[in-house]
Amino acid sequence: MAFIPLGNSLDCARELYDLFRDTMIDYPDVSLSVGIAIAHSMENLEYLFNFGREAENIAKKGVNNKAVINGNDRNGLAISVRSRGNIPFTVHEQWKAKTDSHVLAEMSIEQRIKFFAERFMNGDIPAKFPYELRENAKFYRNWKNESILAEAVKSDVIRIFSRKEITLKDDEKEAFAKYIASKVNDAETMTEFADELILAQWISSGMIKTENEKGGDNIEVQNQSS
Repeated sequence: MAFIPLGNSLDCARELYDLFRDTMIDYPDVSLSVGIAIAHSMENLEYLFNFGREAENIAKKGVNNKAVINGNDRNGLAISVRSRGNIPFTVHEQWKAKTDSHVLAEMSIEQRIKFFAERFMNGDIPAKFPYELRENAKFYRNWKNESILAEAVKSDVIRIFSRKEITLKDDEKEAFAKYIASKVNDAETMTEFADELILAQWISSGMIKTENEKGGDNIEVQNQSS
């Protein structure tokens, strides 16, 4: 267990995983699951410890044990956000090899979250975009026709995305559109996409603080509330 700066948390987790993998290269069946808990600094230390343990458990078993059910448990990274006054959520995925690909679906989880975080940090994506996605997902929870549902959800996400003041480059917009097409098909995956973006906002705030402490440019932190 370790306390680490928010802005460095994903890099730290990745370096730990890579070191473990390289050290245990002769033991391919051995895996490393890492849980990160983001919480308020004034929380009771015992609560913080338990949050970290819960994140570690999700890294192994998935949210609601889904990884176990789907047969792809363990060897995962889970990041839980427990901010005061907001509903806690967790982003989870199994580790992937780092890639130079610009296809978001092919990126490892920490690469993808950092990609989103950098765009929030630069103001390329409006802060309220993920919260609108999360709210709209409620509309699709009771839809039964899966074929119509998938198309409707994708269209709705693209609609919300296209009418926001997005300042992404054309290739980045295309990357987002392709990721939405591959990732989002119902209320659950729409919420998961929103959670990835909200997590990226948290990471971006930590990255900004780290840059400022290093004497970098003074960048204004965007409002993260809905």
